[in-house]
Amino acid sequence: MKTYLYEAVLVLSAAVLLIGCGKKEDKPAPPSPEVENAQKEVGEALTAAKGLIDSKKEEVVKAMQDNLDQLQTQMTQLQAKAKEKGAQAMAEFEKQKVQFDAKLTEAKAQFAKLKDSGTDAWKGVQEAAQAAYTELEKTYNEIAAKYK
Repeated sequence: MKTYLYEAVLVLSAAVLLIGCGKKEDKPAPPSPEVENAQKEVGEALTAAKGLIDSKKEEVVKAMQDNLDQLQTQMTQLQAKAKEKGAQAMAEFEKQKVQFDAKLTEAKAQFAKLKDSGTDAWKGVQEAAQAAYTELEKTYNEIAAKYK
């Protein structure tokens, strides 16, 4: 009887050890109300920041479109002035206009990228578009100096 008691205690102890040493999967504690509130505030701040960036982007896109349109109009006016000055002036203007048109094409390509860019990448694209526009404007000013 003593042997059975020892065996029973031994089996029971082994069972308790096996159960106690088993792998426990801790469930994550639910976030506290403070954490939930902070997460909500961060989400709202990110949404507001994205809205500001989007509105800034819209302003920049509109301004760049207006600038491109204005330069094209001014170039048409310069063409009329060159035509008034005669065939030689017009031939020279046409050569210079080829450079202007190439830079206009580049500026329009950068502008298209700017319009299509996402909120995350638009700042870098804006800088490239602005640089292309600056080059276009410089070329225009060089041409305009000859025909004004």
